Amino acid sequence: MRLSATTRPIDQARVFRLILSWIDGDRLACDVVVEEAMAEYLEVQYHIRRISRVLTGAHFIDYITTAAPGLKDIFVLGKIWYLEQGRPVAGASPKFDTIIVDAQAAGHMLTFLSAPMGLSDTVQVGPVRKQSDWLGDMLRNPARTRVHIVTLLEEMPVAETLETTAALDERLGISSGAVFANAVYSEALPRNDWLEAHDGARLGGAGGLTKPLAGRSALRSEAKAASINLDDEDFDALFAYARFLEARQKVQRHHLRALRRGTARPVVELPFLFSAGLALPDIDRLADVIQDGIAAL
Repeated sequence: MRLSATTRPIDQARVFRLILSWIDGDRLACDVVVEEAMAEYLEVQYHIRRISRVLTGAHFIDYITTAAPGLKDIFVLGKIWYLEQGRPVAGASPKFDTIIVDAQAAGHMLTFLSAPMGLSDTVQVGPVRKQSDWLGDMLRNPARTRVHIVTLLEEMPVAETLETTAALDERLGISSGAVFANAVYSEALPRNDWLEAHDGARLGGAGGLTKPLAGRSALRSEAKAASINLDDEDFDALFAYARFLEARQKVQRHHLRALRRGTARPVVELPFLFSAGLALPDIDRLADVIQDGIAAL
């Protein structure tokens, strides 16, 4: 399993991003636009290519999806089903090993996934009912569909994640895969080194003791060896940030325990990346963590 990223913003109300993967490791990114998915549906199912372009403008889509909530989701899921059945896209080989859908946030995602079931309850006969059953079969088959949820280790995201996994299992009957705990702070320093350095800074400033200052002196020597000069103000800032990280780690550990207690799903921890942007080395690092975490399940 690999991780793909893009810097181009998308409107998730109209566009769903797919990553199409082959067994040999090649990947293709494509966007499913609601208007285009509806046009293609009308062309394939009813062979009305000319009128389909007229009926699939943005304003018309807004009108019909307001009149029939969930229809937009059906068009997108239908396109995913179409690809899953082995249909070609952008001239690529039709036999995909994996289709990864970058779906909405948890609450909207449940509405998206429940759309075929709602349509099946509303429409009892005809081709639309048959097609909604096809989509429901795809979503409810664990060999074909798994929902992996990404969450932050904070109170509201964890609570929403636990509610979502329960709804997937109990209400929709859709298999949920791993839960990814994102942006997890790792230990900045080994615990013993941090205590020695921190205590040295605090006690040395308060009581003029010389021995506790060994931690700060050792850090200063290591920094100097790396051509970095640190004064006392630098150390104070570093230790303040270290205390912040320690507090954040404590909060995250609390929510991580709650997450593990609340779900039977495996939890994979993704590290917080201290970088200004998501560059290729960062993506590779996350991909390796994901791959190792999934392989260990």
